[in-house]
Amino acid sequence: MGTPHPGRAAVLVTDPPYRSLDAEVGRGTTTRLVGGPSRDRDGSVAWFPTLSNEQLASFLREAVAGLRPDGAAYVFGDVKTGLELFPELPVKNVLVWDKQTLGMGYAWRRMHEWIAYCPRDQHQLRERGYGDILRVAGDVPLAVELIGSAGDGGSE
Repeated sequence: MGTPHPGRAAVLVTDPPYRSLDAEVGRGTTTRLVGGPSRDRDGSVAWFPTLSNEQLASFLREAVAGLRPDGAAYVFGDVKTGLELFPELPVKNVLVWDKQTLGMGYAWRRMHEWIAYCPRDQHQLRERGYGDILRVAGDVPLAVELIGSAGDGGSE
């Protein structure tokens, strides 16, 4: 794939299109929201195009390696994805995002996501007082908080 500008980006915050998002597409909330399931090229039912954990791991390893030496990546995922994908990444810690509202889903609806914290060797957090459970309502304020925690690599 090739990193276009290696060593330029300080922070990567991503919620990639992981495969487990399609697990409940045929039933419950997701079907009603998108007007029914579609089909992937391989014929499997899909909510929207997703990547396998192997494809995601390959891309994310390359993306983290392409960050500045003081950079860090934050990779979002549900529990199913985290258990399979995060061991393939250079994860220093797994953070929990407490969304403070019910998510979509069926039966037990999730109110949290995992975030893999993947720092490069020279990465320093701006402060040392961060806990590993982030209670932030909304994904945009959370992204701003993560970018702001990134030390000198983040925006002031």
